[in-house]
Amino acid sequence: MGILNHRPCVKSFRLVAALLAACIGACLTLKADIVFGASEIETVRLQEQKIKSGLLYNFLKYTQWPDPTHDKMNICLIGGDSFGSALTPLIGRTAQQRVIALYTIRDIENPKIRNCSVVFIHRNQEENINSILNNIYGYPIITMSDIRGFSRKGGMVEFLKQSDQRIHVRVNVGLVQEAGLNLQDRLLKLVEVVD
Repeated sequence: MGILNHRPCVKSFRLVAALLAACIGACLTLKADIVFGASEIETVRLQEQKIKSGLLYNFLKYTQWPDPTHDKMNICLIGGDSFGSALTPLIGRTAQQRVIALYTIRDIENPKIRNCSVVFIHRNQEENINSILNNIYGYPIITMSDIRGFSRKGGMVEFLKQSDQRIHVRVNVGLVQEAGLNLQDRLLKLVEVVD
């Protein structure tokens, strides 16, 4: 009779073991999904950075500056590198027969910022937009950012990701012209113009 009492325990133990194995398998699958999901997100982010880098390069190629006084095209990053390392391959290349250089500006009041051809403002500088833009207003410098609404807040070029997951570009042409810059038509055909 004692043996009969142990059979339900054995069956219960096997059921618990099977359920535990199923749970462990489900957890491992979920963990794998999370890891691969994170990897896919990182891949998308890297592609986004490369696309933005290519767009920035096109602005260097298809923008006319008034009497370029520098032999370099200076890309200046304020607040950090929004591109990861995607801008690094541009260093030393040329655009309009001028060598591309990359600088990080830490002090937004630094007068060297006025030697930049392009100033890209990191999202973490949203509260400093007015100070940065006022510091370079009137200079032939393209201002860019991926801060939402940048082109309507006094910036020239805004990179934004829309619901279709593509990078769209908005350009405030009035501000570009005020700075004495001219964007070629082939570039304007690819962007959304805002006032």
